[in-house]
Amino acid sequence: TQSTASWEAYLKNTTAGAKMLGDVANWEELAAWRSIYLCSPQTVREQLWDLIESARPGYVLMQFHFGNMKPEVARKSMRLFATEVAPYLRERSAELYAREYPHAEELAIL
Repeated sequence: TQSTASWEAYLKNTTAGAKMLGDVANWEELAAWRSIYLCSPQTVREQLWDLIESARPGYVLMQFHFGNMKPEVARKSMRLFATEVAPYLRERSAELYAREYPHAEELAIL
């Protein structure tokens, strides 16, 4: 199943004793891990689509505010995500999941 494939990929690409998210030294390292996105909406779309396409997550959790970030900066990020990233991801993921899991709606409990 896809869940098994995602787990196997995680195990294959994980090294015991490797640095974890809290161990990074700087912003560039966080960006390289794709734990944080500091780029244009187009690049965020592309990078998140790569994640969705390879991992097939059921949900993606986004956080737009952290630390002492000014509220207006967080709101700008939320607005850009809502208008330039989310619609693209919603459309593409709907196509992907409909193709990969054609009977999912029949199994959904509403």
